Amino acid sequence: MTIPTNWFRFVSKSHLIELGENPPYYPDFIGVLSKINDCTKHSRKPFVLLILTDDIGNKIAINLLKECITVPTKFNRDLLITPLMTTMVAVTNLKPSTSVGITYLVTHMYKNYKVMTYEYALTLIVEFLFLGMLRNRSSHVAHVYVNPQVPKTQSLTDM
Repeated sequence: MTIPTNWFRFVSKSHLIELGENPPYYPDFIGVLSKINDCTKHSRKPFVLLILTDDIGNKIAINLLKECITVPTKFNRDLLITPLMTTMVAVTNLKPSTSVGITYLVTHMYKNYKVMTYEYALTLIVEFLFLGMLRNRSSHVAHVYVNPQVPKTQSLTDM
């Protein structure tokens, strides 16, 4: 699938942090797929955790929420089965969200320990320890593109 580059605003991890909680637009991110997990929130709603690595080695976690993962035109899980080659993933229309750090992590886990799944708890810990507390979620208009034919893909291939 070819996507038009002029419709996307690929940003870096640092730019996502700068945009903060209420960005003037939903930014897009492209990176090499490092990890994918099917998870369940403490509310029992499914989500998919993607960990992508950008062209300078920064890792970012993106939670693809139900409104994205249940719509075949927005997300196709089968395309992300671990292939023999490097997989590039572009996620459009992210909702960046910064957190209050360790206090948030401890409070959230304490309040929800009875209903929290192992996968969700592990997701929170991994995000805090390795990725910082920037939490990115799919917006209601997010789409996931696998191996898009855009110029940014070449810089990721050369990593």
